[in-house]
Amino acid sequence: MVTSRNAVLVSRRNVVHEVGELSMRCDRREIPEPIGDSSVVGTWFAIGIFRGAAVWTAALDYPAGGEGRSLSFMGALALIVTVERASGIVAPPSNDQPAVWFSLALGGLDVTQEGEKGIFTKRPRTIRLTGNGWTCDMSDVRRLMRSGRMMEARQELSLLEALRSHR
Repeated sequence: MVTSRNAVLVSRRNVVHEVGELSMRCDRREIPEPIGDSSVVGTWFAIGIFRGAAVWTAALDYPAGGEGRSLSFMGALALIVTVERASGIVAPPSNDQPAVWFSLALGGLDVTQEGEKGIFTKRPRTIRLTGNGWTCDMSDVRRLMRSGRMMEARQELSLLEALRSHR
């Protein structure tokens, strides 16, 4: 099994914490934020399907270089894109299951799209992010508006643009 330090398992959910090795932190709602002064391009939410390997993170009381685990599950995905990185959290429905945090430089992330939907504005049915030993498929993408109070649906094209224009 390929284990990756750009995808980690986080068992303590719905608490404020950070994972330095991924250059990200989150609030109690499991929405990622960059560590440092990276300029955030946008925040998106989707249904995410994570498949592949992740390792336990030492930052959350698991042994450094902890044994990897192969996963396949669907959950709520929160994703931020900065000018350098894409960072996300895929949270399964049950708080008893660990979430997967991932972060990868945009240049090292493979972004593909599959299928098509939409009557007037065509957009991809699924966006796939591929990292080192894992994939994350996203559908039903919504974007958090700058005000932070509203979300706009059908935002697959804006996410693709953000992921591809800052490479």
